[in-house]
Parts: sequence; C-alpha cells; structure tokens
Amino acid sequence: GTSVSFGSENDWLTNNSEWLTTTFDSSQNKIVCFYVDNSQSEHGYARVGTISGTTVSFGSEVEFENAQVAYLKAIYDPDQQKVVCAYRPGNKLIVGAVSGTSISFGSPLVGAYNLGTQGSLAYDTDANKVIIFGAGNTNGEVVPVSIVGTAATINPSEVVEVVSGTDAQPTRISYDQNAERTLLVYK
Repeated sequence: GTSVSFGSENDWLTNNSEWLTTTFDSSQNKIVCFYVDNSQSEHGYARVGTISGTTVSFGSEVEFENAQVAYLKAIYDPDQQKVVCAYRPGNKLIVGAVSGTSISFGSPLVGAYNLGTQGSLAYDTDANKVIIFGAGNTNGEVVPVSIVGTAATINPSEVVEVVSGTDAQPTRISYDQNAERTLLVYK
C-alpha cells in the first residue's frame, strides 16, 4: 500500500566506516555490503548479508583491498552471477563470488577506466556487460566491462567519451531493460 514498516536495527559494524555501497546477489539471495573500515587503515572490506523476514544477519568481513580506498560503487552481474565493485585510488574494479555467508575475490583490474569521485555503474542485460559512467576533471566516459568468472576486462575500442572539455561529475547511469537503452545523467 502506501505505508512501510521496519524490523529492528542490526549494528553490523561497530567500527567507523564510510563509502558504503550495496548490491543484491539474486542467484544467492544475499546482499553484499562494500565499505571502508576506518579502524583498519581505511582498507576495503565486504560482508555478505542474509535477510529473513525483517531481520538481517551478516557473515564475517572479508578484505578486498589491503590499502586505503574510497569512492566505492557496486553492481550485480546476473549473467555471471558475480558482484562487482569499482573504487579508487588506481581506478580499480574487483569481482566477487558469494558462497553462503562469505565472499571471495579475483585480482583487481587496475587503471583501465576513470571512475572519478562520483562515477556510477549499471548492468546492460543485452550486452551482458557492466557499464561504468565515470568522469575525471575534464571528461565523462562510458566504459563497458566484460566479466568472466572473477576477472574483468575492458576493450579500449568500446570506450566512448560522452562529455569533453568540462567537468561531468557527478555522473549517474541507469539501464532500461524494456527499451534496451542506457540513460546517462551528468553535471
């Protein structure tokens, strides 16, 4: 109807955190939270959550980057049944596989795109690709990413510069499955 109700809060992380982003793994029926753990030198971590009724429980945290990270963005790839997280510095992209209440990761793809500080991700179900709409200081690029297993690859010939000569940030992207089109919104 027109109302919403909530279960009890779950203090799932007692440490200070930031750059929280989530995605839903429909093949495992789990949520995946990516975050920066401030008490762990701002390294990148992920936790798998299970929802039952109005309660949520989490597995143990798994470190995906043993260095300081920021600007996390996550998306689910339903064709490969994997979760994908883009982050900085280094414009990295890492692919994770959920199993039960844990997650494992492949090696990150480094520096093949520019996420910027306010980039965004979508999943194109026609092309079977994760689409990054990122921005640096003077351009905005659309970058299709192929996922196979826990590896991500980018074909440079598929990268399209959408905005040049001006700061495009923030960028947002959304895929319309019915129209088979991608909507780009930028500054």
